Amino acid sequence: MPGTAPPYPRRVDADREWATRRNRAVAAHAADLARREAAEDARAAELLREFVAAARERGLAPVPLTARSYGGRGRYRTKLRGWYLSPDETMA
Repeated sequence: MPGTAPPYPRRVDADREWATRRNRAVAAHAADLARREAAEDARAAELLREFVAAARERGLAPVPLTARSYGGRGRYRTKLRGWYLSPDETMA
């Protein structure tokens, strides 16, 4: 029809608005995730410091740590020293 503008500009504006809202939501979720991960990292570091302090207080000496193959049969020496957290030496 002569004299009427096609609806395309309105659709483009709506798409841009939706993309802007989506990008803001993604950024907000990413920032929230980063905050939660930082808090979890800080708590884990504190737990490790407490564990090491308690192990040293009790006279538990760090031992050479080994890695296991995926099948669980092979063991490999590492350059790491520390403490095993489980009796079967699967977690250190």
